[in-house]
Amino acid sequence: MRNLAAVLDGTAGLAGVQWLLVGQGPRAALRATLANLLGKTKLQGSCRLRRTRFQPGHKLTAYYDVHFRLEGSHTPVTRAIAVTWKAKWIERRDHRPYGKPRAASLEAEAQRRGLMAPFRAFRADVPEWGMRLELSPIDPKFPQLVRLCDPKYVGEVLAKVLHRDSNAPECAPLSRYAVASIRYFPGIRHVLRYRPASAGNGAVFAKLYAGENGARVHRVTMSAASWVEAHGRNMTCLRPLAHIAGDKALLYPQVAGAPLSKRLRRGSRDVGRLLEASGGALNTLQQAPLESCLPPAVKAGDFETQLAEIVQAGECIGTLLPSVRSTIRQMMDDALAIHARLPQEPPRLIHGDFKPEHVWQNGSSLTVIDLDLSRPADPALDLGKFLGDLPRWCDGIRGGGLNAARERFLAGYARGIPPQRLLRAHLYEAVELINVAARWLPLSDPGWASRTERLVGQARAVIDGLQVRLGVRSARKPSSDFLDTAGTMEGPELSAGARGRHTQEEDSTNARRAN
Repeated sequence: MRNLAAVLDGTAGLAGVQWLLVGQGPRAALRATLANLLGKTKLQGSCRLRRTRFQPGHKLTAYYDVHFRLEGSHTPVTRAIAVTWKAKWIERRDHRPYGKPRAASLEAEAQRRGLMAPFRAFRADVPEWGMRLELSPIDPKFPQLVRLCDPKYVGEVLAKVLHRDSNAPECAPLSRYAVASIRYFPGIRHVLRYRPASAGNGAVFAKLYAGENGARVHRVTMSAASWVEAHGRNMTCLRPLAHIAGDKALLYPQVAGAPLSKRLRRGSRDVGRLLEASGGALNTLQQAPLESCLPPAVKAGDFETQLAEIVQAGECIGTLLPSVRSTIRQMMDDALAIHARLPQEPPRLIHGDFKPEHVWQNGSSLTVIDLDLSRPADPALDLGKFLGDLPRWCDGIRGGGLNAARERFLAGYARGIPPQRLLRAHLYEAVELINVAARWLPLSDPGWASRTERLVGQARAVIDGLQVRLGVRSARKPSSDFLDTAGTMEGPELSAGARGRHTQEEDSTNARRAN
């Protein structure tokens, strides 16, 4: 066994983290623990790694889908699990038992609702590995998760709530909903899919919230959708079907069509038109009046807050890839200096997480989804978020496809907007490139280091270009110019697509239907 403490504090480097995620010893320990929880049921198939989160010096968390078959059944079963490693848990040092009263009561409730089988327990500690396993649907911070995973309870909720809405999908019989966990991030976020057995009935998705966030998201999304439908062209925002206040959950219909991210990866020939339409859709959304879309308590976002969040998320990059640590630190300082020099404008309603995954195409119409982070802020933030996220989907496209994609999106958006907004957008783009490297590149990928270095280099090039434009200093010669590119999206440059590119959430297409 390697030195787990060295792995978790980052001194073992990227190789140490990858060993803990996919190495033979740790994987054997994980499968043995699952086998013990399953009892007589044999674990068949893979434990598919979905996402990781590394906080050097604190913990490493990995999210898996576990596949197995029940005795006497040919239908595969999937259960979402979360695995957390902490150095202080090794050899029982400070390893506090998971059996808090609320967790124990939730497990008892799951037993009463018939959700336990085939597992004997939903949680396990393995002190010698500093490891803790948690299985859906247990999460003490989201106690409603258990009942919202009960098909009988789900049927009753859908029958009472959805039939009140003439636009809601037709409900299947109460006992015929299959419940699947699309997002199981204990203590952070949960998304469930309710799929009816009846052919032709669309799935319904449940998004869980803590506190009163669900009510706020419901109000913002409904108001924004009304504005967009009245002022947009062939576009809408995905409306929640219902807000279940008692369960702190929003129900959403299944989105028709496919996300722009999928079109980009496949290199669809009409992707240029879709990028322009996406830019226009964002412009329309940002015109919505703040007073009609946001509760008075919502405060405007600021650049410094976002930058601090990115710096915190990017700690793992500097720890595992020391060669870029100083570059990232210098970029963050430069970004603050550039922001102070750029003219600002009053906050507007922003989407907050506008990226290709959240724009869906169905024929000639677009649907914008996931307005959870919508708030008053600099409208350039949405632009930068989208531009910085594009490399995830365009990476590998030949013939300058990434630069052309950026230009087509901006062409659709930048009609009648202040020129200085575009400069601020490029600043946010650089910051988002670091965010993508920190949060979305899978640490288990053998190419993680090279892909991260490439994204950091792209971010540095954007910062250098802004400094040249503002006359802050003479920038080093960038590897590519991200501020003066041009091109066309139609034609062979996208024909190759980016097939086979692995990301941390390959199946995000289905999952994002819920957002």
